Amino acid sequence: MWWLNTGTSSTGKKAWPDAPATSYAALGAGQNTIWVDPEHDIVIVWRWHNGSPNELIKRVLAAVKK
Repeated sequence: MWWLNTGTSSTGKKAWPDAPATSYAALGAGQNTIWVDPEHDIVIVWRWHNGSPNELIKRVLAAVKK
């Protein structure tokens, strides 16, 4: 399924707080993730992870901004 990072209607919080609101992701079985950030022209494919997607996104965006 595809998920937007615009915030939920009940909480208003973004799924990935450190990512732009324009980003979105496909989340699949085994925590497989495809995250797309059109603002920075980035696509991350992360397979079978046990970590925090937001932490990875935060680190990638920090590296891009340097």
